[in-house]
Amino acid sequence: MNLWRAPVDNDVHLAKEWLAAGYDRLTQDVRRAEIERLDGSGAIRFRTELALGARGQGTAFLASLDYTVGGSGELLVEAKLEALRSGLPPLPRFGLELRLPRELDRLTWFGRGPHECYADRKESGKLGIYAGSVEEQYVPYIKPQENGNKADVRWVRCEDAGGFGIQAVAGGALMNFGAHHYATSDLASAKHRHELTPLQETILKLDAAQSGLGNHSCGYAPTLEKYLLPASERRFLSVVLSAKQA
Repeated sequence: MNLWRAPVDNDVHLAKEWLAAGYDRLTQDVRRAEIERLDGSGAIRFRTELALGARGQGTAFLASLDYTVGGSGELLVEAKLEALRSGLPPLPRFGLELRLPRELDRLTWFGRGPHECYADRKESGKLGIYAGSVEEQYVPYIKPQENGNKADVRWVRCEDAGGFGIQAVAGGALMNFGAHHYATSDLASAKHRHELTPLQETILKLDAAQSGLGNHSCGYAPTLEKYLLPASERRFLSVVLSAKQA
């Protein structure tokens, strides 16, 4: 489960609240895990309950992640989040992070594009089917920060040169995705882009929602309230991950 993003320039004040709440260093403690076979379908469900919190600050959230493996090999992921403490600031994002082999570096998606799009910065992104490399999704801002997100996504494929990889399909509602060869922690800590070192991994982020960017290009302009993500009960339903061979 992934709640953190590398703060953007407009997050300058909101990011202080995020850091104070420990959003950048949440640990996930498995409280319960069980496996059950679903009658008649041949599917197996792996259910987990998690406690999320920063060390020294207690538990901030309770969460659950359910993985249902179907007979055809598809994986249905259902994520739920519940805040335990009052007064928590809005979330940077709510979704999942997958760490994949670097060879899965070719993307195809059905959503807005081809450039980055966010909840409050997406009108210029046209709905369509787009393709490109993971490397091409990185936007080289002088100061590294969150970048390259795609909004209103129906599905995304992440494949190697031979066409093998995974496909994620949004279920119930549209999703966001981002893909990089950089860890979020590196994007958040680097002061200049030349300090970044690509990983030998592809980091795929699938989000039910992500905080907006703010509404000015210069100076501080806070994100409008309707584009913030209150730390309340949230669900990310029916994201289907399936292997694909072209």
